[in-house]
Amino acid sequence: MVWLYLSREELLRRLQARGADRDAGKLRGKQRFIDQLDLGPPVGPHIPIHAVGSVDDIARSIVMQLRADLALPSTA
Repeated sequence: MVWLYLSREELLRRLQARGADRDAGKLRGKQRFIDQLDLGPPVGPHIPIHAVGSVDDIARSIVMQLRADLALPSTA
């Protein structure tokens, strides 16, 4: 399992930047919304990846971590 995690601040920043109608209630009650989230790591084996940067950066981080964990050869 890959666990993508963000800080509370980054999560709120992304919701604001997205500007979607579906996020309006979350942003009006920011603290209540954040307090209801379970931002902790999953129970069980997982690969933690800090989900910052571009999608390509995040995917690259996942592949690099999988290679390291599974001792896979690099394709570069």
